[in-house]
Amino acid sequence: MNTVNGGMWIVKHSNGARGENIEVYNDVQLLKEKLRKEKELAKPPAFFYDKYFYVNLRSLIVQKYIENPLLIEGKKLDMRFYLYVASFNPIYAVYYPGYLRRSILNY
Repeated sequence: MNTVNGGMWIVKHSNGARGENIEVYNDVQLLKEKLRKEKELAKPPAFFYDKYFYVNLRSLIVQKYIENPLLIEGKKLDMRFYLYVASFNPIYAVYYPGYLRRSILNY
């Protein structure tokens, strides 16, 4: 299988949360068409702070769907860890313990 053009792709808005408004594509041509339309909608004026800077309110995240995910006892999981790098010279970083979430249902 061609891992770039085949399989499934997920498109979600960068300001979304909790899996809301996620679109799944298994046809790359339809995905490209969606992205072309979004690009046209995102052209200025979107939201202007001043004449030199604007925020694109239609930012998207496109990612390849993991079709063979890591499972523990047949359940999907995700891990999140936090690291804030305040300086590189000298190196100064703050670590905050993250969390692991595991599904209650088998995948």
